Amino acid sequence: MYQSLHVKRSYPEGNRPSRQKPVQHHPKALSGIAALYREQGEFDQALQHLAEATQILDRASAKLDRAEACYQLGLTEQKLGNIDKTQANFDRAIKLFSQMDANKQVEKVQLAATQKTEKIPN
Repeated sequence: MYQSLHVKRSYPEGNRPSRQKPVQHHPKALSGIAALYREQGEFDQALQHLAEATQILDRASAKLDRAEACYQLGLTEQKLGNIDKTQANFDRAIKLFSQMDANKQVEKVQLAATQKTEKIPN
């Protein structure tokens, strides 16, 4: 009764849209999942997802996403009481945000850096 309708699209030479999603979507998802794990106290899982996200983003030219991943890493390390790792990640995030003149993001990281968080027992 119903017929399927197939539409053939024509694209100029070399301008066919790619079926692959940009590289930034996967790391953003990993960072989001990591934030959820951190909120649930699953810090090892959070660190694992953030490490994977930062490895991908280090190869891409997605400064904003790299900065956000560093910020998320800093928050997670802060919850674990790893002061040196927290500061290193916050410093990296601030540097990247500053390079983009993202002053509100810099302020967000600086505020987080001043927060005192008690170490979560393992």
